[in-house]
Amino acid sequence: SRFGCTDTEELRVRSAKMLAVAMHLLRGTPFVYQGEELGMTNTPFPDESAIRDIEGINVLNEARITVRYDRTWKGILHKGRDHARTPMQWNASANAGFTTGEPWIMLNPNYVSINAEAEENDADSVLAFYKKLIVLRNTSNTLQYGSYTPLWTEHKQLFAYRRELDGEAFTIVCNMSGEISLLPEELSGEVVLSNMAEHAREIMQPYE
Repeated sequence: SRFGCTDTEELRVRSAKMLAVAMHLLRGTPFVYQGEELGMTNTPFPDESAIRDIEGINVLNEARITVRYDRTWKGILHKGRDHARTPMQWNASANAGFTTGEPWIMLNPNYVSINAEAEENDADSVLAFYKKLIVLRNTSNTLQYGSYTPLWTEHKQLFAYRRELDGEAFTIVCNMSGEISLLPEELSGEVVLSNMAEHAREIMQPYE
């Protein structure tokens, strides 16, 4: 949620796929942190009693003294560490299929629609996209071992880079914003993976 979009279901799915491409085609060892492959989102914690992160609790206690509580609480709702600790959303059953007991931290109420079981049978889901992305990387020496060159580093919206090895090159371009963005240069070559059914070579749609 910090870098993606949760305003609409279409943009939540699109931004989750975009962030996957941005991270998993970089150099280094990629890993999937539970829930990102479903496009799980920040949990709307109702109040501080739902928080379990000791750092967040300490910051809130300090903010209460310095009269910055509201601002601090908004910060925790935006990027608190507990968002990455809520139960994995396996299905739409009680407790998202995570446990028959009492979870140590609240579930995100959207587990009834965002869960692994629902996405397993959806060809356009974030989960299905992750599977395509992992196959692409695992079958490409260039994406595993190739050089890394950042592109257009001063651009306000685009995160882009090139991977090259033995004459083969991949250009990865991600629009990290909710606005349409013009490309600094027109792209060429074959599109091997995209989170859009249709795409232009001179502009990027929001979170494309």
